Amino acid sequence: MLITTKDKYIKYLSQSCYGKTHNYSLFKQLFAPKVKWFENHCVLVDSGFQGFGKDYQTQKLSLSQKRKKIAT
Repeated sequence: MLITTKDKYIKYLSQSCYGKTHNYSLFKQLFAPKVKWFENHCVLVDSGFQGFGKDYQTQKLSLSQKRKKIAT
């Protein structure tokens, strides 16, 4: 699990874990949803974090979009 700023400064890096552990499940273990970790931050998450907006308060939440593959 890696948390960075917009300019790619690393704010948090977790230990690695078993491959079948889902990122969002691990994230909720590391950052309890009851604590207001992100209420003053704009957050960008990928599609593996469905439900983030329901569990965490943020100043702004954006879900990254998958890039379309260009056929060659």
